[in-house]
Amino acid sequence: MAQICIISEEYVHYPHPPIDDQYPIAVSASRPSHSQKNMTTPEISKPKTSPYNRNFDLHLTLHDIHPTWKSRKPDLEEIKATLAVPRPSLSPSRFSEGEFESFCYRNDQAEDEDSVVANVLPAILGQSQANLHCARNTVFANLEPLTDGTVIAPKPDIYYGAYPDQLAKSTRNELAGHIMPSTMEDKPMAPNFFLEVEGLDGNPAVATRQARYDGAVGSRAMHSLQNYGTEKPQYDGKVYTFSSVYHGGMLQLCAHYVTAPTTEGGRPEYHMIRIRGFAMTDSRDTFVEGAGALRNMLDLAERYRSDFIQAANISTSTGDNRSPRRHRSQVIGRNNNNGRVANRPSHKWLIGSSFD
Repeated sequence: MAQICIISEEYVHYPHPPIDDQYPIAVSASRPSHSQKNMTTPEISKPKTSPYNRNFDLHLTLHDIHPTWKSRKPDLEEIKATLAVPRPSLSPSRFSEGEFESFCYRNDQAEDEDSVVANVLPAILGQSQANLHCARNTVFANLEPLTDGTVIAPKPDIYYGAYPDQLAKSTRNELAGHIMPSTMEDKPMAPNFFLEVEGLDGNPAVATRQARYDGAVGSRAMHSLQNYGTEKPQYDGKVYTFSSVYHGGMLQLCAHYVTAPTTEGGRPEYHMIRIRGFAMTDSRDTFVEGAGALRNMLDLAERYRSDFIQAANISTSTGDNRSPRRHRSQVIGRNNNNGRVANRPSHKWLIGSSFD
């Protein structure tokens, strides 16, 4: 996690070293010397607020990034049903009681974030992690500030997005401030799934604040893609972005979405809502349910992301300025001579498949 260096107040006014008066220079008291006129007091930059500061919560709320739904509650029934679809990779023949006990042991030994990421998450994520485009500890320094620029940029422990060359370059450049988190262009773009973890000694409240911030940034990215080519942004109030928080064996799954400003000229409102929670060390059955839900959520996030990218590419290739509709179809993987869309292996959109 990012660490902020705060300058102690006692050093701000720390006296300058004594002037060497061995060779004094006569200076008129009524007329400052040239060096004195050009002397400026150095400004001390105020450290930006981070999720480790409790004021971060208030800052987000004041900028319409809510810790739960506020103006409009989304319909989550379809999403919950999708998350509950069984995964063949978690059947008793492929994930045994002995493997569950091994997971519990590794979880109990994971005292810090790096240990959780290296030794605990792989069992929960499964092989799907290797098939999806993700990155770790990337500072989202290339994005436009979501609030007023006085808080640090998001830095998710893990985030998932699309390969940059899946989207037409002109569209990518136009939306870069909302969908390109890093200046390193090989990093995933259009992030809409985030995973924040804490070790046994960590603070789950910090991870929750981070996930709330991450999810708002991801919702903005999906909304920008969804509305690409429209004259006026539309807000359907649906969930297209997800996050997960893991701490001490507890797995929380959350959804994020954006709604229209409630006042003329106001900010869009971003909402976070918890969908499910699992005590992953409780029993093998609970682990299977939680891991299956997380993997299904990853698949769902990729489906939504790819749909919006496909629609944006269609809008770009046809020059259509009308509102692009969401497609569940054929464009991904299509190649053309302009290099607009790169070939990528097609994914099985059947949630709960053995793809993981």
